[in-house]
Amino acid sequence: MTPELMRRCKHAAHLITESGEVLRAGRATLCVLSSLPRLAWLRVFLYPPLVWAAEGVYWLVARSRGIIGRFVSVAESAE
Repeated sequence: MTPELMRRCKHAAHLITESGEVLRAGRATLCVLSSLPRLAWLRVFLYPPLVWAAEGVYWLVARSRGIIGRFVSVAESAE
């Protein structure tokens, strides 16, 4: 991992494909999720204009991590 990539990884998820392509944020997340058999249908979101919506959702969730984390930890402690 290069220092530049390490710096960028602090701001968004990154994925380096077998072909060497670097995917980040929503595209990286979609690539990983769509590789799962039950979620293969998510591949449709890898193409415009749906990929733009996926990127928007990624950034919304990423910026709300603190709030989402509070709800998740409350739900886990209730079990």
